[in-house]
Amino acid sequence: MNDDSSIVRLAAMIREETARLRPGDRLPSSRELMRLHGVSPVTVSRALARLAAEGRVITRPGSGTYVAPAVTRVSGTADLSWQTVALGDRVVDDAEVSGLLTPPPDDVIPLTGGYLNPALRPAKALSAAATRALRRPDVWALPPLSGIPELRGWFAQEAGGDVTSSDALVVSGGQ
Repeated sequence: MNDDSSIVRLAAMIREETARLRPGDRLPSSRELMRLHGVSPVTVSRALARLAAEGRVITRPGSGTYVAPAVTRVSGTADLSWQTVALGDRVVDDAEVSGLLTPPPDDVIPLTGGYLNPALRPAKALSAAATRALRRPDVWALPPLSGIPELRGWFAQEAGGDVTSSDALVVSGGQ
């Protein structure tokens, strides 16, 4: 694949420059790189981000961009440095998520997961309804924007009073 974007070209030029410099040496500022190479601030930012993800440079906001120390990798050891680039130096506390994923005691019915508890789910009835629905010829067709007329009528009837199907609007959504 011939990738001739300005980001790739600038990254390649800066990569060559970092090979000539020593670890810790400061690279030209973003403004200087824009002026030297005639590129936009976004191009400079993305090229430097690419080199940071490769572990070739270290960016320090407000200070500059520096040549990263050479990293020797042991064969078979995974390189997880991208996580620091992507997440920064933050610590992730997974205690709350772990608590949600821990199964509750037998006498508790959780209502937090978004899925109906298996003990409350009418699996056979849902399976039969899904089978009937899939037999309809228009099952994969896009429904009308305001919803299926029969379904709108059912909701209007359930609401009662002077509500008509014109008053009901059924839209797609997950929750």
